[in-house]
Amino acid sequence: MRIFFDKMPAANLFDALPSTFLKPRWGRKFSSSQISAVVPPQSTATQQWPLLKLKEPHITGEGTFHVDRGLRRGVPYINADQVANKKQLNGYSGVVAVENHTGKGFGLAVFNYKAGVCARMISDNAMVDIDEQFFIDRMQAALIHRQRVFRGKECYRVVNSDGDSLPGLIIDRYGGEGKNKIVIVVQIFAAGLEPFRNQILVACGKVYEPAKIVLRNDH
Repeated sequence: MRIFFDKMPAANLFDALPSTFLKPRWGRKFSSSQISAVVPPQSTATQQWPLLKLKEPHITGEGTFHVDRGLRRGVPYINADQVANKKQLNGYSGVVAVENHTGKGFGLAVFNYKAGVCARMISDNAMVDIDEQFFIDRMQAALIHRQRVFRGKECYRVVNSDGDSLPGLIIDRYGGEGKNKIVIVVQIFAAGLEPFRNQILVACGKVYEPAKIVLRNDH
């Protein structure tokens, strides 16, 4: 299997993944003291994430506006003006744990401090680990659905961002059946997913078993 980065020369996927040019280019690395300052102390997950705290309810001309109303109704987005501790997260792009002003948890979100829609929910379970297996499970679930819908088709979108609970990730499949014919095109368009590029590409290799993977990023 071969992997292409835009139009750069191809390299073997599993040899290429640990190399330096795969290091995330977005965000900055937080120290352990900075992380511990914003991670919920009750967290028992293997991974620990910075905490995104939603603002308290406030009065508007139409009554009391509850900032977490959208999340409670299943809207998977958080706007930058809804975040109480955005300054504390300045410079960070990655996964965050989401809580409202009372400490009620909503799960994990992909966060980009530069964006207007700064957070997009990736899991309603704050205890899940965002690792290679996480992406394998999501990709396999999406693929099973596509194989039912696109039976006999050779080219189709196998992951469609938020629609498959992988916000900021699009994966397209091209080619016929068989390991030597499939080409997978990956687009990561959420800065918060950049730290997981390695895991995403390895998961693609295991789930789709393609001959080639092409990584097309806009940033």
